[in-house]
Order: sequence, then structure tokens, then C-alpha cells
Amino acid sequence: MSKKEGQERICTQKLYPSLNNKIALNSIEEASNATEYSKLSAAFYKEKLWEQDATIKVYFMQTEFYLPRTETFNTKNGQLDPLQEYFSNNLDANILDGIKRIVKERIQPLLSDLKIVFVDDAETSDVRVSFNLNGGCWSLLGTDALQETDKKQATMNFSWFDVATVVHEFCHMLGMIHEHQNPSGKAIEWDDNALFKWSLEVNGWDVDTTIKNIVKKYDRESITGSEFDPLSIMLYFFPANLTKNNKGTYQNLRLSGKDVLYITKMYGKEEDAPKLYQDMYGESIEKNIKKSDQYYKSSFGWILVALVIAVVSYSAWKKWQSSRR
Repeated sequence: MSKKEGQERICTQKLYPSLNNKIALNSIEEASNATEYSKLSAAFYKEKLWEQDATIKVYFMQTEFYLPRTETFNTKNGQLDPLQEYFSNNLDANILDGIKRIVKERIQPLLSDLKIVFVDDAETSDVRVSFNLNGGCWSLLGTDALQETDKKQATMNFSWFDVATVVHEFCHMLGMIHEHQNPSGKAIEWDDNALFKWSLEVNGWDVDTTIKNIVKKYDRESITGSEFDPLSIMLYFFPANLTKNNKGTYQNLRLSGKDVLYITKMYGKEEDAPKLYQDMYGESIEKNIKKSDQYYKSSFGWILVALVIAVVSYSAWKKWQSSRR
């Protein structure tokens, strides 16, 4: 964790290595050559969604372990989850109890008939959480967890602990994908050399792994989601110097209004979203969505301003050139 630049370590979302998912991975590779790209809020992999009345049984594979906690840091958008302050001030708090609390207070309220329960028996589990310090943070997407029938194998792992990471991984468990791998819209102009160097230093990933986890995109037909949301919990922070146009992404450490709206749309009662968001963060969902739209529009606004200035400047230059003749 860097106090200046924020959460630089990123997780990997995984697909279970089945035949169907190999086809999906091929689609990612084919789509990676597309010229358009965008980040959609609450983008879900449609084939990985759980049944509405399912009960997801989560098992912790270890009860005694060491897990580093990321430092508390500020974010420009005021998106620090209030629960993070509690864990930052209570460093002796049990991490397993912490994960249960985060899921209970941030994930479960958004679900209607879908239940997440924690069990003590691996054989009855659907999701198994390990705490391998060298494994990085990752989760199988949605119902891919059910395809891993070996109950000794993890379907989710944590290498560090903070509220945002726990929410992020359990959103993967619900079937949500990374924003930077959504296939629609305008392409992120990656500076490949800078990206590969940064990814090696921060995540320990080689070029191929970086391309797979950051650059490649999902097939359009596989994804459902809303319009661009720069405040989404699923949008990772990327420093501006990793892009050719020096435009990075926001540091988001809690669910956005649009995240809550679309999770309840997929799994709960959409009409409950405003109250749920207010109860979680003490902010109206309408205000947060407006903030998201303003950030989104402002980025395009500056482009329009630049274009207008360029046109006006060019016209003035042409007139000046004509006056000299």
C-alpha cells in the first residue's frame, strides 16, 4: 500500500479451467485486438450468476495464519469505507471474524433470497478461502466455484487484508468482473513498457500474465452492466504514468451507488438500494451516482474544451496568416 498513490496491488479474477471457460478465454484473446474498450459499473459475467434462492457456503481453510493489513490512506473521492477505520484502529481484531462482518454488513444486505453462510466443514462448502501470502488476492468468478469439486482446493485467496479487498473478492464471487477488462467503449491507452515494468514490480507478473490480467478483455456477449462508473469498487487504481495520455483511474475503496444499484438488480430488490446505501455510508445513492456522472462527464468535458480551444486557435491562426498576405 502506498499512501501517495493508493492500493497498487491488484487481484486476479479466475475462470475454472473447463472446456467452456477455455472458449471464453479464447474470446478474451480475440477481443483484446478490438479498438474499443470501457469500464462498466457492476459488470457481471452472465453465465456465472448464482440462482436467486441459492445458499453459498463459505469455508475458511485456515484458522491460524499471518496476514498483513494494508495501511489506512486517503482517497481523493472520499470513498474510504467507514468499516476500514474500525479495523485500522483495532489491529488485534480477528481477521476471520472481520471477513464475516464485512460480508454481513456490505454484501449480504444487497442480496434477497441468495444467502451467504460460513460453515466449518469443507465437504459441504461451495467456496473455500485460503490465506496464502504468496498466492495474491483472487477469486473464481461466480458459480465457477462449484466446478472445483476437490474440497481441498481453494476458490478464493487473500494475501493481505482490508475492507475494500474483501468486498472486491466477494463481488467476484457473485460474478462481477474487473472494470478494466470490460469489452465496450474506448480503449485505455496503455504505455506497454511502463505497464509491464509496474506490474512486475508491484504484482510480480511477467508480460504474459499482465496481458491476461489487465490488457485482455471479455467477449461482449458474456457481460451485462451499467454505464461507466469511475467510483466502482471493481475499478482498480492505475497510476496515470501507465497510460500514453497520462490518464489513470480512480482509487475506490467502497461500493459505489451504481454498484449497489446493480447488485440489488441482479440479486436483490432494486427498490431497496437507496436505503441500503444510505445505511452503509451515510450518503444518498442519488448523490453518489451524480458524483460518478460528474466525474465521468468532466473527463469528456475537458476533451471537448481542448477541442474547442484547438478549433478557435486554428481559426485565429488562419485569419492571422490571411492578414499577412
